[in-house]
Amino acid sequence: MPTSAIGWKAPSVLDYPNLRALCYLAPMNVPYTLQRRRLRLRLHGALAALGLVSACSLSFAKGFFDQGFANTPVVRTDYANANAGTAASPLSISACHFTKAPCPTLHSVFAQSNFWSLNWPENCLPGICPNFWLLTMNDEIADSLSNSGPPDASLPHAWPGFGIMGFNALYGDDNFAGDTNWRAHLVLNLYFADPQFGGNPFLAIGAFHDHGNGGYLGALNPSSAATPSVLEFDARLWGSTLPTPVAVTQDATIVFWLQVFAEWGAHPKAIQIALFHQTSGTYLAQTTLASSPWEWRYTQSGYYPGAIFVSTRAEDLPVHCGFSLPALVLHQDVHYSLDLQRLFQCMSDHGLFVDDYGVNDPLPATKDIPITIVNWADEGTGVNGALWTDVHQMRMVTTPADPLFANGFE
Repeated sequence: MPTSAIGWKAPSVLDYPNLRALCYLAPMNVPYTLQRRRLRLRLHGALAALGLVSACSLSFAKGFFDQGFANTPVVRTDYANANAGTAASPLSISACHFTKAPCPTLHSVFAQSNFWSLNWPENCLPGICPNFWLLTMNDEIADSLSNSGPPDASLPHAWPGFGIMGFNALYGDDNFAGDTNWRAHLVLNLYFADPQFGGNPFLAIGAFHDHGNGGYLGALNPSSAATPSVLEFDARLWGSTLPTPVAVTQDATIVFWLQVFAEWGAHPKAIQIALFHQTSGTYLAQTTLASSPWEWRYTQSGYYPGAIFVSTRAEDLPVHCGFSLPALVLHQDVHYSLDLQRLFQCMSDHGLFVDDYGVNDPLPATKDIPITIVNWADEGTGVNGALWTDVHQMRMVTTPADPLFANGFE
């Protein structure tokens, strides 16, 4: 066991037999609130000061609970309570986190919860329920009572081809002959009527550190070579039809997004990259590198409290960051290997993590900044269009498979 020059013995997990439980279980006892997130970050900082971060590596940076999307997928909508967002269990709504005067009132009760799950055991008890991939079925304006359900589950799940929010997970030959993968199919179908005029449906599957994954996905500025900071996955474009605009003030669009969230400073930070996009107008039609505060005040949500969001397109990354990501190709699997450390450092170097007061919050040198969410999403506006994608073999790793990253920026 290492000893310092002044005779102080560096503590280890052997000196604290309950430390692993402390790393994860203690913060889990705090409700899903901003206070719980901050408690976990404060605990992480305290452990780092004691030299005990490595003892918490499984809790703070474990990768996806189902690395490679290799097992029968367990998928569920966001809220743990199947009645959440209804009169039986109204949503809890926080004050505004960004500058808004006055802070708008939001609805906490909707007609139905739109809770949905796949391979989720009935009546499982807290503490013994399985980990799960989180399915988002949001329709902006999310607070609109035209939606049947609450934010994150605005519209009901549909099997692909039977509604706006089409989702299924299929294996092997159920995808195509000779396939050997589980695939998460996102089928956003705008041929079905949106209850909102000019609605903006968003259909996503992702891993959320405290809403299903059971621990952080990885870390920026990792202190250990064993801590993952590289995202790898494969995706396929099965089909796309650009919708028709419903109003002269709104472009018709379809987009396949990759979203990654990390936590430091006063607000979480998020980057979304358009891996595929079509538009009838100017949205994402030109070089894009922009940021804006995104408010999400529903405290039971995995997205709470929102984030400072940076948006860009895959084709813009060579100019902005010196590395590239491939475009989706119709009817082909496309492999992605993305060093999240370099991605967040690039956006930080551009001064994009700016809050609503114009204050820049760049990526600090602090070790083990938690990567909290990775999300893949179909999004669209307009009518009479559709986007069908799948994502598979999702994993967090420590070494980029792409030699471009291994050799540094071009």
